[in-house]
Amino acid sequence: MFTSNFKTSGRHPDAVAISNGTRGYDPIRKCRALAPPMWAVKRIRAGEMTEAEFTEIYTKQLAGLDAKKIAKELGEKAILLCWEGPGEFCHRHLAAAWFEKQLGVPVRELLPAAKAEPRQQRLL
Repeated sequence: MFTSNFKTSGRHPDAVAISNGTRGYDPIRKCRALAPPMWAVKRIRAGEMTEAEFTEIYTKQLAGLDAKKIAKELGEKAILLCWEGPGEFCHRHLAAAWFEKQLGVPVRELLPAAKAEPRQQRLL
């Protein structure tokens, strides 16, 4: 399993949107269970919520989910997408850490080849 953003991997056949919207990337597979609450997204974007507060809310959401079931439905090659660019705070990294903890498997970020770092997978 991997993570990325729409700009980098939105047209990849293994892409799965874990965001509330997919603006121009339909048809695309979606996993609404991993999408954060829209009210929290709006508040953090408006500066009305800290990253720590958002993390707490999203972590509680993930705690109510079955990681094994979701991973099986998505497949091991799934690329979990949201909108934020590489290095920006976003829920896909929280979801990746949750999958890693729950399943004991690495979840790497896909980046364009020129930007990939050692712990990240180069986009082919």
